Amino acid sequence: MSKLTIRLNISGDVTNTIKFVPAMVDVHNRKTDIFFPPTFKLSETLIRNAVPEAISVPEVLTTPHMFIALVKFATDRSKGYKRLSMSDPKTMAIVNYNMEYIKSLWLKNNTKILIADRAYTIVKSKIIKKTDHINNAPELKFDMTVSLKIIRKDRDTLVNRQKMSCDDQRNTINELYEELFGQPFFGYRAPSTTHSLAPVMYTNNTGYATGKSPTKTAQPINPYAPFMPNSRGLAPYGMMPAMIPMQYADPKHRPSDYPGKTHASTH
Repeated sequence: MSKLTIRLNISGDVTNTIKFVPAMVDVHNRKTDIFFPPTFKLSETLIRNAVPEAISVPEVLTTPHMFIALVKFATDRSKGYKRLSMSDPKTMAIVNYNMEYIKSLWLKNNTKILIADRAYTIVKSKIIKKTDHINNAPELKFDMTVSLKIIRKDRDTLVNRQKMSCDDQRNTINELYEELFGQPFFGYRAPSTTHSLAPVMYTNNTGYATGKSPTKTAQPINPYAPFMPNSRGLAPYGMMPAMIPMQYADPKHRPSDYPGKTHASTH
């Protein structure tokens, strides 16, 4: 069976180069192999008809016996399939098409992706490199590199996305201008991305990241300085004065409530 390896060239709120596994976008899919057909085009209709018991399309492309059922169904000559060799020019067109199909299946724009258990959103994805198949009997191996621009899930706003887009356009103009005139058009400016780690995300019963990691309950902070009898009214810098016990007049009581004492009367 032929397989596809996907490498991610990541930029944006984090920079890294890693190998893609389906669990990054679907925590329920723990398979590590992605099966890849080079001689027929993939489509959801074809896959659903070939393996009707499958829960999802990604399940078929990561489960060996389901992928074998797909291949047998799609290459059935009684249904009009014409066999193609790897040297046939049509094969490369099918390979390119299927790579784009798989990219859109797992890595399309606005997809949530987990990197090191931290949640990001894909702002932009593009295949930047493809390799020819490598004969390694009894299987063929294909390889593609996908450029991903990602943003932290907690920073995913229209304003921050526009800043990222401006950075990309600025870099493109600089590259074109430098190619023509030998120097960049724009001077250096710090990028708008933060390159800081997103909070670790924990999942609910649906398997999707929904919130930050749990933390200990914060203890209330006492803003008052400790009471010190010998230094009333003083407090360390940044703290409120100590709570000094004081006695206050009680307006609820009348002079007649205190026997044995006389008070001047007024008329």
